[in-house]
Amino acid sequence: MYKVLIAEDEELIREGIKNILPWEELGFHVIHCASNGAEALRLWEEESVDLIVTDISMPEKTGLDLLEEIREQDKRVRFIILTGYDEFSYAKTAIRLDVEDYILKPINEEEMQESIKKSRKKLEKMDYKTSIFQYLKGKMELEKTNLEQWELTEWCHCPLILSIFSWEEGEQKGSELLNYVKEKYRHDFVRFYYEGDGEIVVIKRAFWEQEKEVEYFQTMQNQLENDCSISTFFAVSSIDDGVESLRKLYEMVEKLKKYRMIEGYGFTVDVNYLNRKENIALTVDEEQIRKILVSREQEAMVLYLEKIFFHAVKETNSSLEEIYRVLVKTALVFQKTMEEFQIHNVKLDFVDFLETLHQLEDLYQIKQHFTTVALAIMEELAPEKVSYTPVIQKIINEVEADPGQNVNLKSLAGKYHINASYLGQLFQKEVGCSFVNYVNHLRNEKAKELILNTDKKINEIAKIVGYAESNYFYRKFKQCYGISPNTMREMKHYENSSYDLHKNMQ
Repeated sequence: MYKVLIAEDEELIREGIKNILPWEELGFHVIHCASNGAEALRLWEEESVDLIVTDISMPEKTGLDLLEEIREQDKRVRFIILTGYDEFSYAKTAIRLDVEDYILKPINEEEMQESIKKSRKKLEKMDYKTSIFQYLKGKMELEKTNLEQWELTEWCHCPLILSIFSWEEGEQKGSELLNYVKEKYRHDFVRFYYEGDGEIVVIKRAFWEQEKEVEYFQTMQNQLENDCSISTFFAVSSIDDGVESLRKLYEMVEKLKKYRMIEGYGFTVDVNYLNRKENIALTVDEEQIRKILVSREQEAMVLYLEKIFFHAVKETNSSLEEIYRVLVKTALVFQKTMEEFQIHNVKLDFVDFLETLHQLEDLYQIKQHFTTVALAIMEELAPEKVSYTPVIQKIINEVEADPGQNVNLKSLAGKYHINASYLGQLFQKEVGCSFVNYVNHLRNEKAKELILNTDKKINEIAKIVGYAESNYFYRKFKQCYGISPNTMREMKHYENSSYDLHKNMQ
């Protein structure tokens, strides 16, 4: 039975829809009732349904908002919209979101039943089209599929082999290609299924050993590419007995088809191909990648990425997992370099970046993607866009975060593994003053802020900003501002008193 969710804020109407209509006779079972859109969405997320009957005007989340959110995740679920208003704008939205019916209140029971029957017919039609895919993907049990409709009844206990083939997007429409292969191989013991996602599933009755069955699919591939002028990629499972094994074979092929990223179109892979793959460790010279990025050597970067993707990946016998590890490590170097130089104009959200990698077709596209990002980073590293070298920028960030900390060039040189004398010269060159003067300036600025905006004692302020000796603090502060800390505070008090006096005289 199909499952139903009812969302209606008026309890009387909600209970009436649930109890008056003959749901079971119509092939449905009400499993959820909600009083508002937010509750309905939560219940749907806990257990999805096949039909949703919802009012439009509800608190927290309207019926249309509910429809928008669920439709983004589920194209199959049917909707019947209830409303007390004959609003054309509602009707337009309902049509756009593939609503089964739009019913005005008060609800007519016969009209409602007709809408439910229409929803069931639509679901049955959709399920007929997708039932074998639902089974293969683990979303439906075998006994609920119609083997006769899918012409698999006679093969229940026969040896079977399964393949998925895809083609370069835009070269041929799936439905046209499906019609071609069905006609071309109508006399063979083979079945074709298309769900509309750029892939065709092939189930064949197996008569030979694995190697010869793979040759059959390679011949099919050659004929397709020649007759239809397309490039294809075939992934072929092992042989197993009976339709009960099809889900396992499908899972096997789903793993195999990921190797299209390495081999590209015009290739056939099977389980023997996977068995030849080893866990050969691939190396990524992270320091070398960073050095090329920072030095902005574009040609060197293109050559290095070429080396990673084709010499290191294509020509080795490494597993797909090892190849993904290389891609991730390379992407991490990009991200760390951007963080180090505070580059914000290049979009490189790490999660989005990895998601993009899975969507790309082959190594060439992935290499192009990495190259584009690398060149964009280099552009942002141009001298006119970068104020300081990474080590100086890190030191400035650290000192500005806490000017009162006990910090000196020697300790920083040890922390960043650089010669102290060279670090001092580099700081003077880039910042324009010595490190000691820079720190004293930051401390005096912080002290000035505390003197003018707090009632803390001067000696206490000196310790907060990092001066152990009060006399030294007084001397450095006066050198910076021309007056002592006490004088500055007295001037502040005088200004405040003068302002209050002037205000009282008005």
